[in-house]
Amino acid sequence: MPYLFVTSLEYGDLFQKLLSRRLMKAGEEFIPEGGALLVKKDQAAAGAISDCILYDLRPPELARLIGLLPVSLRMRNAILPRAMELASRKDHGAYAKKAVTEFMRGENRLIAEGFLRFRLPAVCEDWALAVDRAGEELAIGNEYAELLRLLAEAAGPEEPKCGGDVVLILHADGSASVTDERGRRVESCAADEESLLPLIAGFAPDSVSVYDLTGGAKRGLLASIREVFGGKACFFILRK
Repeated sequence: MPYLFVTSLEYGDLFQKLLSRRLMKAGEEFIPEGGALLVKKDQAAAGAISDCILYDLRPPELARLIGLLPVSLRMRNAILPRAMELASRKDHGAYAKKAVTEFMRGENRLIAEGFLRFRLPAVCEDWALAVDRAGEELAIGNEYAELLRLLAEAAGPEEPKCGGDVVLILHADGSASVTDERGRRVESCAADEESLLPLIAGFAPDSVSVYDLTGGAKRGLLASIREVFGGKACFFILRK
């Protein structure tokens, strides 16, 4: 039975422990050898290796990509959870397992992070896009929060405000409606951050009640509302 030498130069012992757990769960035998694992070249091992790369290395790889962004440590920590959520939306399991299986046929040594970055381009592209999207969402939220702060300072303590509770309803068809306590209502055919956040801010609300009927399709918008309005925002989400 031919064997494959599997290791990681960047994640070292951590990767070895993670892969060992995957292999044991799959009922696969392996031999620890100098910081690496010697595994059989079969389908079960290919599945364990691909799952370890896809799911166990996803958090540190996303953190590595986020570390390349020109943002503060605080923002990096805030970006990671959203990037994880976005990166998990596409299932690359079959694609990764096929790539590992094909690799086994002609190679005897697999370096996890090298395989990920050079043999799984679709995965790397999706993860990079997830990091970019998460960073953009957070940046937009911070920009609006700063804008609201500046507007409040410019208005001064004597400036009258509408206040009260503002209700935002995100409909399943992608539209939205905003209503305040005075009964004023604004309809929007597109529930996007660029139009809704300034609109809600214009009501100067004491609280914002958000009813999400989209089944989770507007997580990015909800994250931005939470970032801008903080504890003023209360969310009611319809799960599919």
